[in-house]
Amino acid sequence: MELVKKGYKKTEVGVIPDDWDVKLIEDICNISVGRDLQEMIFSKQLDSNYPYPVYSNTVENLGLYGYYKQPEYTGESLTIVGRGIGLGTTFARSGGFGAIGRLLVLFPKSGINNKFLAFYINNRIKIFEESGGIPQLTGISVSKYKVSLPPTLTEQKAIADALTDVEELITNLEKLIAKKKAIKQGAMQQLLTPKNSWKENKLEDTVLIIRSGGTPSSTIKKYYNGSIPFLSIGDMTEQGKYLTFTSNRVSQEGIENSASWIVEKDTLIYSMYASVGFVSITKISLAISQAVLCIKFKKEYSNEFMYYLLSNMQKSVMKYVGEGTQKNLNAQTVKNFIIKTPSLNEQENIAEFLKVMDEGIEKMGLRITKLKNVKKGMMQELLTGKTRLI
Repeated sequence: MELVKKGYKKTEVGVIPDDWDVKLIEDICNISVGRDLQEMIFSKQLDSNYPYPVYSNTVENLGLYGYYKQPEYTGESLTIVGRGIGLGTTFARSGGFGAIGRLLVLFPKSGINNKFLAFYINNRIKIFEESGGIPQLTGISVSKYKVSLPPTLTEQKAIADALTDVEELITNLEKLIAKKKAIKQGAMQQLLTPKNSWKENKLEDTVLIIRSGGTPSSTIKKYYNGSIPFLSIGDMTEQGKYLTFTSNRVSQEGIENSASWIVEKDTLIYSMYASVGFVSITKISLAISQAVLCIKFKKEYSNEFMYYLLSNMQKSVMKYVGEGTQKNLNAQTVKNFIIKTPSLNEQENIAEFLKVMDEGIEKMGLRITKLKNVKKGMMQELLTGKTRLI
């Protein structure tokens, strides 16, 4: 039997403080459903004549679809995505707005904070779709979900404010990262634009090794789940510049019976399939498939500089991809790339400058990850009453 500490009680929504209540959403909200778009009063652009946002059944851009001349709804409220991707996602709203596409609109009754309720629905309620076709949710089904509520509006607001502060900090950091990435992109364009003194070569003339791999037969089980990391394109796109792990592993026998081979660490990897032109640097030894090239450069070329140079070329190489459903490069095309490079000393200086920018962006990314974990812990504590702010 589960022990419940003093001052708390066990309910159908979990253990909560004695002074919290469990309520049906229909008991604490009035529920409406958005209708068809009113085109006569609609504009895609915000201006003084069309000041009221119109929200639809989507999570992209917080559900914003356009603007109305006059509002359909006013006041503190919530909208819930009622169909499709993001089913059940809830946003707190305020002021005047319109709602379309069967978007669910909830108006909390007296004593209920809309932001608290939005946090609760998003994080404590598991929404189930009502049909096997297009995922959808109705006002009737939403009305039957249960919510645990602090006894006062003041406590609800304190919880909502604390969680909102963390959300805003995360959002601001994400905007700052986007700005820093744009600045870095501009710096790359400037620093990697060839000068008159730069030397022109085919890529294959700058390398010691440029070679693709192979894939062990997937029908032979003993070739997989071995001790050797096996690289996929997904590993590259997930990890970015440096590769420190792989999602798959193969056996030595798998390597020996395929065209795959083991690449040593600090080797540049260039993707020819799927995410064409994506570049990474290995930080572990790993085996590669035919989808990528491993490239080891001559001593007069900086590995880090060549990473940035080839990354900066990614958009331009799309003109070389083959025809067909899958747009792929071939090894000979990559070998024939014409590149221009400065002296080794200048390569190293450029690479170091861009590397410092990357490290700053990465540190901010790690901070965001930590803050998201903090927020997750806060929601577990605050939305269940384990930690009280009042």
